[in-house]
Amino acid sequence: IFDAAGNLYGTTYAGGSYGVGAVFELTPSMGGGWSEKVLHNFGQGSDGSQPVGGLIFDAAGRLYGTTQVGGSFYHGTVFELTPEPGGDWTEKVLHNFSGGADGAVPNVGLIFDAAHNLYGTTDLGGAYGWGTVFELAPSPHAVGGGWTAQVLHNFGQGSDGADPYGTLIFDPAGNLYGVTEYGGAYHFYDGTVFELIHN
Repeated sequence: IFDAAGNLYGTTYAGGSYGVGAVFELTPSMGGGWSEKVLHNFGQGSDGSQPVGGLIFDAAGRLYGTTQVGGSFYHGTVFELTPEPGGDWTEKVLHNFSGGADGAVPNVGLIFDAAHNLYGTTDLGGAYGWGTVFELAPSPHAVGGGWTAQVLHNFGQGSDGADPYGTLIFDPAGNLYGVTEYGGAYHFYDGTVFELIHN
């Protein structure tokens, strides 16, 4: 993802100071080259490991993403990176997936709605073990500005699909769309395209 100044941001699944991934920035230089800066090295305790999805910005210039594993329960995280004066960035884990009802292994990027709520999927976990669609809502009155997680759909309820894969998208009415890698009406390995209708 680019920022307004033309800097490029992304993640690596491995490498970094602790071998389990990093968030980087590439800044264009005179003459066509690019200089790299690592904004965060994963693997520093419960901060997450192995980011695999894309990053997104909010209006304040903070970056958001997911790690496939790591965190307090080692089933993945949603994280935020905040730019600080002087060029450093501070990482904060917004949610640690437990591997239970809230899901496990978020392996794609996130999206925002107009109210600054975050949406994404987990590959596994949930009520039936085949993944979830989740929402993270900011809680401004919580200590440190916490976030509240809610599961919007549990996959594995018959022919609805299993293992959601790929970043979600919204339509103008606020309905969510995505795909599953497996499940569906015809064969377990075929998958589905799904819609979650906003009520």
